[in-house]
Amino acid sequence: YQKALENYSKSYELKKTPESTYQMAYILYKLDDYKKALPYIESYLEYDSDSFSMTNLMILALYSTGEYEKAAKYEKQIRKIWENTSDESIKKKPFFIIYSFTHNDYKIDVYEKFDQSGNFYYPLTCNVCSNGKVIKTVNLEYDAVTEKFGTPYLLGMDEIESKTHYTMNIGFEAFPDFPVFIKYVKLILDGKVNVGASSTKVR
Repeated sequence: YQKALENYSKSYELKKTPESTYQMAYILYKLDDYKKALPYIESYLEYDSDSFSMTNLMILALYSTGEYEKAAKYEKQIRKIWENTSDESIKKKPFFIIYSFTHNDYKIDVYEKFDQSGNFYYPLTCNVCSNGKVIKTVNLEYDAVTEKFGTPYLLGMDEIESKTHYTMNIGFEAFPDFPVFIKYVKLILDGKVNVGASSTKVR
């Protein structure tokens, strides 16, 4: 990506087009230079405020720099884009990724589903990948039943191969701050959070 950045920087300086702005934003994000990527993302969104991919990139960059409150504006925007789009490729997307990180040998993508309704759903889900394959998810789970007892949000984990769901002995009275959620995700992956209950799907 470093070589691509050099090439696109030259192109951008010669002519600031939406395409060159898009490429600069994307490459800087891929190089983990999130703060430098943000002005290019903002510039592109001035050109096309309904861009699904660039709005998503803005969310990713803001989460990566810890600007969660600012990201909330774009999370609302991407949901609006998804609701109003006539683009079937976008409409088929069930979720959007808000943050990516690594922990030990895992690559983890945190995402929000577009449909967040009902008596039980996952406001946040982490796809946990090993060798390019999702092996489990760690979830922030909303449960209308436990809400009646003062704990609407629980932490859970789904193991893909065994089809086993685990409910952890951790609950929250209110939606947890994002860094708190990530802290517990890492603790769960390290086996440092006790399981309260488990269930396995059978055919």
